[in-house]
Amino acid sequence: MEICLRDVTIGYGRAVILRGLDMTIRTGEVFCLLGPNGVGKTTLFKTMLNLLKPLGGSVTVDGRDTRTLTNREFARMVGYVPQSQQLPFAYSVLDVIVMGRSSYSGMFTSPTRRDYEYGDELLERLNISKLRDKLYTQLSGGERQMVLIARALAQEPQFLMMDEPTSNLDFGYQSIVLKYAISLAQRGLGVIMTTHNPVHAFQCNGRVALIMDDEHIEIGPAEAVLTARNLSETYRIPIVSEMVELGGRRLPLCQPVLG
Repeated sequence: MEICLRDVTIGYGRAVILRGLDMTIRTGEVFCLLGPNGVGKTTLFKTMLNLLKPLGGSVTVDGRDTRTLTNREFARMVGYVPQSQQLPFAYSVLDVIVMGRSSYSGMFTSPTRRDYEYGDELLERLNISKLRDKLYTQLSGGERQMVLIARALAQEPQFLMMDEPTSNLDFGYQSIVLKYAISLAQRGLGVIMTTHNPVHAFQCNGRVALIMDDEHIEIGPAEAVLTARNLSETYRIPIVSEMVELGGRRLPLCQPVLG
Protein backbone atom coordinates (compact mmCIF):
# COMPACT_ATOMS: atom_id res chain seq x y z
CA MET A 1 0.00 0.00 0.00
CA GLU A 2 1.19 3.55 -0.71
CA ILE A 3 0.50 7.12 0.33
CA CYS A 4 1.16 9.26 -2.74
CA LEU A 5 1.41 13.03 -3.07
CA ARG A 6 1.24 14.31 -6.63
CA ASP A 7 1.89 17.98 -7.43
CA VAL A 8 0.43 18.90 -4.03
CA THR A 9 0.06 22.48 -2.83
CA ILE A 10 -0.48 22.99 0.88
CA GLY A 11 -1.46 25.95 3.00
CA TYR A 12 -4.41 27.70 4.61
CA GLY A 13 -7.02 29.43 2.47
CA ARG A 14 -5.15 31.62 -0.01
CA ALA A 15 -1.89 31.38 1.92
CA VAL A 16 0.30 28.87 0.10
CA ILE A 17 3.12 27.37 2.18
CA LEU A 18 4.55 24.67 -0.11
CA ARG A 19 3.75 23.74 -3.69
CA GLY A 20 4.63 21.07 -6.23
CA LEU A 21 5.13 18.28 -3.68
CA ASP A 22 5.70 14.80 -5.07
CA MET A 23 6.47 11.84 -2.82
CA THR A 24 5.46 8.24 -2.27
CA ILE A 25 5.62 6.45 1.08
CA ARG A 26 5.17 2.68 1.16
CA THR A 27 4.24 0.18 3.82
CA GLY A 28 7.28 -1.48 5.34
CA GLU A 29 9.37 1.69 5.67
CA VAL A 30 10.01 4.47 8.17
CA PHE A 31 9.72 7.91 6.58
CA CYS A 32 10.83 10.96 8.60
CA LEU A 33 9.84 14.60 8.06
CA LEU A 34 12.43 17.15 9.20
CA GLY A 35 12.82 20.89 8.93
CA PRO A 36 13.02 24.06 10.99
CA ASN A 37 9.96 25.61 12.59
CA GLY A 38 7.76 27.60 10.26
CA VAL A 39 8.63 25.97 6.92
CA GLY A 40 5.47 23.87 6.57
CA LYS A 41 6.38 20.56 8.21
CA THR A 42 3.29 20.54 10.43
CA THR A 43 1.06 21.69 7.58
CA LEU A 44 2.36 18.88 5.38
CA PHE A 45 1.86 16.36 8.18
CA LYS A 46 -1.74 17.52 8.71
CA THR A 47 -2.44 17.36 4.98
CA MET A 48 -1.14 13.79 4.79
CA LEU A 49 -3.24 12.99 7.87
CA ASN A 50 -6.34 14.34 6.08
CA LEU A 51 -6.90 17.03 8.71
CA LEU A 52 -6.25 19.64 6.01
CA LYS A 53 -7.29 19.39 2.38
CA PRO A 54 -4.61 20.08 -0.25
CA LEU A 55 -5.01 23.39 -2.06
CA GLY A 56 -3.94 21.66 -5.26
CA GLY A 57 -2.88 18.25 -6.51
CA SER A 58 -3.87 15.01 -4.82
CA VAL A 59 -3.08 12.89 -1.80
CA THR A 60 -4.03 9.25 -2.20
CA VAL A 61 -3.97 6.23 0.09
CA ASP A 62 -4.07 2.87 -1.66
CA GLY A 63 -5.03 4.74 -4.83
CA ARG A 64 -8.00 6.52 -3.23
CA ASP A 65 -8.08 10.31 -3.01
CA THR A 66 -8.24 11.27 0.67
CA ARG A 67 -10.87 13.92 -0.13
CA THR A 68 -13.31 11.13 -1.02
CA LEU A 69 -12.74 9.07 2.12
CA THR A 70 -14.93 9.18 5.20
CA ASN A 71 -13.21 9.61 8.57
CA ARG A 72 -13.90 5.96 9.37
CA GLU A 73 -12.47 4.73 6.06
CA PHE A 74 -9.33 6.83 6.52
CA ALA A 75 -8.89 5.66 10.13
CA ARG A 76 -8.88 2.04 9.01
CA MET A 77 -5.89 2.77 6.77
CA VAL A 78 -3.97 5.45 8.69
CA GLY A 79 -3.50 5.61 12.46
CA TYR A 80 -2.38 8.75 14.29
CA VAL A 81 -0.16 9.09 17.35
CA PRO A 82 -0.10 12.67 18.71
CA GLN A 83 2.79 14.11 20.74
CA SER A 84 0.69 13.79 23.87
CA GLN A 85 -2.95 13.92 24.80
CA GLN A 86 -4.86 14.98 27.87
CA LEU A 87 -8.11 13.10 28.37
CA PRO A 88 -11.07 14.74 30.14
CA PHE A 89 -11.75 11.69 32.31
CA ALA A 90 -9.53 9.21 34.14
CA TYR A 91 -9.91 6.24 31.80
CA SER A 92 -8.02 3.02 32.36
CA VAL A 93 -5.22 2.20 29.94
CA LEU A 94 -7.21 -0.67 28.44
CA ASP A 95 -10.22 1.61 27.85
CA VAL A 96 -8.01 4.20 26.12
CA ILE A 97 -6.63 1.54 23.77
CA VAL A 98 -10.08 0.16 23.01
CA MET A 99 -11.16 3.67 21.94
CA GLY A 100 -9.12 2.98 18.81
CA ARG A 101 -11.67 0.35 17.81
CA SER A 102 -14.34 3.02 17.21
CA SER A 103 -13.59 3.03 13.46
CA TYR A 104 -15.05 -0.49 13.42
CA SER A 105 -17.76 -0.36 16.08
CA GLY A 106 -18.85 3.28 15.86
CA MET A 107 -18.20 6.20 18.22
CA PHE A 108 -21.32 5.62 20.32
CA THR A 109 -21.38 1.82 20.27
CA SER A 110 -20.21 -0.12 23.27
CA PRO A 111 -16.96 -2.04 22.72
CA THR A 112 -17.31 -5.78 22.25
CA ARG A 113 -15.56 -8.56 24.10
CA ARG A 114 -13.35 -9.02 21.03
CA ASP A 115 -12.36 -5.33 21.19
CA TYR A 116 -11.10 -5.79 24.74
CA GLU A 117 -9.33 -9.02 23.81
CA TYR A 118 -7.59 -7.18 20.98
CA GLY A 119 -6.63 -4.43 23.43
CA ASP A 120 -5.03 -7.03 25.68
CA GLU A 121 -3.16 -8.47 22.69
CA LEU A 122 -1.71 -5.02 21.93
CA LEU A 123 -0.69 -4.51 25.55
CA GLU A 124 1.22 -7.77 25.42
CA ARG A 125 2.73 -6.99 22.01
CA LEU A 126 4.07 -3.64 23.23
CA ASN A 127 5.22 -5.20 26.51
CA ILE A 128 3.10 -2.84 28.60
CA SER A 129 0.59 -5.31 30.08
CA LYS A 130 1.53 -4.08 33.57
CA LEU A 131 -0.20 -0.79 32.71
CA ARG A 132 -3.52 -2.48 31.80
CA ASP A 133 -5.61 -1.32 34.77
CA LYS A 134 -3.77 1.89 35.61
CA LEU A 135 -5.36 5.27 34.98
CA TYR A 136 -4.03 6.98 31.88
CA THR A 137 -3.79 10.29 33.77
CA GLN A 138 -1.34 8.74 36.24
CA LEU A 139 1.16 7.49 33.66
CA SER A 140 4.55 8.97 32.85
CA GLY A 141 5.10 10.67 29.50
CA GLY A 142 6.83 7.62 28.03
CA GLU A 143 4.10 5.27 29.23
CA ARG A 144 1.42 7.52 27.74
CA GLN A 145 3.21 7.53 24.41
CA MET A 146 3.24 3.73 24.29
CA VAL A 147 -0.47 3.66 25.14
CA LEU A 148 -1.23 6.13 22.34
CA ILE A 149 0.70 3.91 19.93
CA ALA A 150 -1.38 0.94 21.08
CA ARG A 151 -4.59 2.94 20.62
CA ALA A 152 -3.60 3.84 17.04
CA LEU A 153 -2.69 0.20 16.31
CA ALA A 154 -6.14 -0.83 17.55
CA GLN A 155 -7.43 0.74 14.33
CA GLU A 156 -5.53 -1.99 12.45
CA PRO A 157 -4.07 0.58 10.02
CA GLN A 158 -1.55 0.06 7.26
CA PHE A 159 0.20 3.35 8.09
CA LEU A 160 1.04 4.93 11.43
CA MET A 161 1.64 8.69 11.52
CA MET A 162 3.56 9.86 14.59
CA ASP A 163 3.92 13.54 15.45
CA GLU A 164 7.32 13.99 17.14
CA PRO A 165 6.86 10.73 19.07
CA THR A 166 9.98 11.24 21.21
CA SER A 167 9.14 14.82 22.20
CA ASN A 168 9.45 15.39 25.97
CA LEU A 169 10.54 11.78 26.58
CA ASP A 170 13.61 10.81 28.55
CA PHE A 171 16.55 9.13 26.87
CA GLY A 172 15.35 5.63 27.68
CA TYR A 173 11.83 6.04 26.37
CA GLN A 174 13.10 7.77 23.22
CA SER A 175 15.00 4.57 22.48
CA ILE A 176 12.00 2.36 23.23
CA VAL A 177 9.66 4.35 20.96
CA LEU A 178 12.17 4.44 18.09
CA LYS A 179 12.86 0.71 18.38
CA TYR A 180 9.15 0.00 18.25
CA ALA A 181 8.68 2.26 15.20
CA ILE A 182 11.41 0.26 13.44
CA SER A 183 9.83 -3.05 14.45
CA LEU A 184 6.44 -1.94 13.10
CA ALA A 185 8.00 -1.19 9.72
CA GLN A 186 9.72 -4.57 9.76
CA ARG A 187 6.30 -6.15 10.31
CA GLY A 188 4.97 -4.40 7.21
CA LEU A 189 3.45 -1.15 8.46
CA GLY A 190 4.37 2.21 7.01
CA VAL A 191 5.60 4.61 9.69
CA ILE A 192 5.65 8.36 9.03
CA MET A 193 7.01 10.57 11.77
CA THR A 194 8.12 14.13 12.31
CA THR A 195 11.29 14.75 14.28
CA HIS A 196 13.70 17.56 15.08
CA ASN A 197 16.57 15.15 15.65
CA PRO A 198 18.53 13.97 12.56
CA VAL A 199 20.08 11.16 14.62
CA HIS A 200 16.63 9.61 15.05
CA ALA A 201 16.20 9.54 11.28
CA PHE A 202 19.56 7.77 10.93
CA GLN A 203 18.59 5.24 13.60
CA CYS A 204 15.35 4.40 11.80
CA ASN A 205 17.33 3.58 8.64
CA GLY A 206 14.59 4.85 6.34
CA ARG A 207 13.96 7.72 3.99
CA VAL A 208 13.56 11.36 4.94
CA ALA A 209 12.06 14.54 3.57
CA LEU A 210 14.10 17.58 4.63
CA ILE A 211 12.07 20.76 4.18
CA MET A 212 14.44 23.66 3.65
CA ASP A 213 13.52 27.27 4.26
CA ASP A 214 13.51 28.17 0.56
CA GLU A 215 10.57 25.79 -0.09
CA HIS A 216 13.00 23.23 -1.48
CA ILE A 217 12.59 19.65 -0.26
CA GLU A 218 15.26 16.96 -0.38
CA ILE A 219 13.91 13.39 -0.31
CA GLY A 220 15.97 10.22 -0.03
CA PRO A 221 17.90 7.97 2.36
CA ALA A 222 18.90 9.70 5.59
CA GLU A 223 22.64 9.41 4.95
CA ALA A 224 22.24 11.03 1.51
CA VAL A 225 19.94 13.87 2.57
CA LEU A 226 21.01 14.76 6.10
CA THR A 227 24.49 15.92 5.21
CA ALA A 228 26.34 18.63 7.09
CA ARG A 229 25.92 20.92 4.07
CA ASN A 230 22.16 20.40 3.77
CA LEU A 231 21.59 20.78 7.51
CA SER A 232 23.76 23.91 7.65
CA GLU A 233 21.75 25.48 4.80
CA THR A 234 18.44 24.43 6.33
CA TYR A 235 19.04 25.58 9.89
CA ARG A 236 21.47 28.40 9.05
CA ILE A 237 24.09 27.31 11.54
CA PRO A 238 27.53 25.75 10.99
CA ILE A 239 27.37 21.97 11.28
CA VAL A 240 30.18 19.44 11.24
CA SER A 241 29.94 15.73 10.55
CA GLU A 242 31.92 12.75 11.81
CA MET A 243 31.50 9.05 11.10
CA VAL A 244 30.29 6.93 14.02
CA GLU A 245 29.15 3.37 14.59
CA LEU A 246 25.38 3.40 14.93
CA GLY A 247 23.38 0.19 15.06
CA GLY A 248 26.12 -1.74 13.34
CA ARG A 249 26.45 0.83 10.56
CA ARG A 250 28.94 3.63 9.99
CA LEU A 251 26.90 6.80 9.66
CA PRO A 252 27.61 10.53 9.69
CA LEU A 253 26.76 12.17 13.02
CA CYS A 254 26.02 15.85 12.46
CA GLN A 255 26.52 18.32 15.26
CA PRO A 256 26.13 22.12 15.38
CA VAL A 257 29.26 24.18 15.99
CA LEU A 258 28.77 26.21 19.16
CA GLY A 259 30.52 29.49 19.74
